[in-house]
Amino acid sequence: MAQDEARPDTLAAVLAQLTAEFDAAMPGRIAALRGSLHDARAQEPGSEDRLVDGLHRLAGNAGTFGHADISVRARALEGTLDAARATTSSPSEAPDLGAVLGAVLDAVDRFVDDLSAEFPAPA
Repeated sequence: MAQDEARPDTLAAVLAQLTAEFDAAMPGRIAALRGSLHDARAQEPGSEDRLVDGLHRLAGNAGTFGHADISVRARALEGTLDAARATTSSPSEAPDLGAVLGAVLDAVDRFVDDLSAEFPAPA
């Protein structure tokens, strides 16, 4: 066995480095969520799928890197958005994305604002 394989301090250092990299990449993730959210409000094809995917990936990654609160919120919004999309029939019948879907997008917007405050983009 290699000397570093069983050393807890080495594992902790690696995890700390990965967490720092995750945190540093958050402004980019936030920007991508904002873009998908903007596109979803404009009813761009595939935008809701991108938004759900972004929330899904954030939920999984945030929990791994010590941000359980972000993970829980992202997972809840992902599920709520999926449920709202299921209740919204067709775009022609709900040109404003429907009241339910609009409310969910508002909740995602507040979440993204909270993330921006926690992980501001570098100046």
